[in-house]
Amino acid sequence: MNLIEFVEKAKKLKPGEYPTKDLIQKYQITIKKEFLDIVRKWKKQNFDNHWRSDNNQMKTGKLIKLVEEVTKGMEYHYREFWPNKEIEVVTKVDHYCMFFSPNKSKIRIGFDTKNPSIISTLHELGHAFLGFNELKACVFSQAIFTKVFPNQFNKLVWEGHMLKKCQKK
Repeated sequence: MNLIEFVEKAKKLKPGEYPTKDLIQKYQITIKKEFLDIVRKWKKQNFDNHWRSDNNQMKTGKLIKLVEEVTKGMEYHYREFWPNKEIEVVTKVDHYCMFFSPNKSKIRIGFDTKNPSIISTLHELGHAFLGFNELKACVFSQAIFTKVFPNQFNKLVWEGHMLKKCQKK
């Protein structure tokens, strides 16, 4: 199922309603290779290059670059989903979030700078492009993450509708 077909099917879930792991995994969507190549290029330049040893500030800076690159890719490869708005990154929050500015000219993505997360960044970008529907954002981010970061994906654990790093005991 491609992204356009999925967006039509996913309209049933109300905004703010959290999907289950089973519902998220039910949808296997394809993302255009050219779009995935943009994320792969970012990975090669930013993740494969010292991500583990980077401090949180450096990781957040790299994630901001990811937002910029993915935004350009959406504008070019998925024009039908491009909201034609400026995307602004906000780093003075303690959790990941996406919201529209009061005049709706900007989409603001909030970063948890204490816990930089690639999949959470992709999830919030999913909201920016596909709306407030949680299922759409979850499937979008998981589809990209599994293709570009398969080893890291296999290390994540489900916590409700979210994928998180397994906490070492």
